Amino acid sequence: MSVPGGVADELIGAFVETFERVRAMVRGPWPDASNGGTTTRNPKGDAQAWFDVEAHRITVEVLRDRLGSGVLLSEEAAEPIELGTGGPASGFTIVVDPVDGSTNTKHGMPISGFAIGAFDRREPLTPRSGVVSLVGPLQDGPAMVAVKDAGAQEWDGNGLGRRLEVARPVELRHAYVSIERSAVAADRDPHALLTASVGSPRSLGASTRSLAMVADGVFHAHVDARGTLTAENFLAPGHLILEAGGVILGTNGREIEAIDRLTDQRSIVAACSSEMADRVLATI
Repeated sequence: MSVPGGVADELIGAFVETFERVRAMVRGPWPDASNGGTTTRNPKGDAQAWFDVEAHRITVEVLRDRLGSGVLLSEEAAEPIELGTGGPASGFTIVVDPVDGSTNTKHGMPISGFAIGAFDRREPLTPRSGVVSLVGPLQDGPAMVAVKDAGAQEWDGNGLGRRLEVARPVELRHAYVSIERSAVAADRDPHALLTASVGSPRSLGASTRSLAMVADGVFHAHVDARGTLTAENFLAPGHLILEAGGVILGTNGREIEAIDRLTDQRSIVAACSSEMADRVLATI
């Protein structure tokens, strides 16, 4: 389903406002008593910092005000949130990761991201059912926006600008690849051969940022074979990659299966091309 221009504009406007408000909050200043400290745990069992909870609150508030429709799935909520009916997001599931890279943020590492996307409820929930998605850095730099069948572009603060395009495939020994290795024991690392084969491996600790860099032609690929990645981390960025000309697959080399809930755990490879994905997958 190609999205009508007016609906796309309303979704982009709501997503941009949400992103900008969350980014302003994360940049601070924070309340003196918060210090980014743990307050509770999300449905996955991950510790929630103060800014995770506040980012979720901002997201619900803005989307209810701007869209008044659709169903929201958030990393920080146990159940789907009804935003209303009859508005521009009717028929869409909105999936958000308000602060990806919370540990980086808490420790002052300026690598964290925001990801949100609207997905057609008539289709299985995968990156391919994305209608409008936005992924952006929570420190500095422009957001990136994808619109179904219309490509992916940079949001420069005033509107859509530069088009995103994935990199050209290269041999692994020349490749710049993001590999998510957090909480992996050295003797059980599924990425060990890949890490040894790649010319320039990197690990950022924020999947949405790494995946957005695949869409923007920075990384040739991003790999997470830990079997612990959940969908809010890759749905909107995966849509961005597809619209920029890349691929996103399971580590079995097949299309990502439909998501039933945000606690489902997956392994993925995103790449600039099927050829590049095959080269990566041969090492896992």
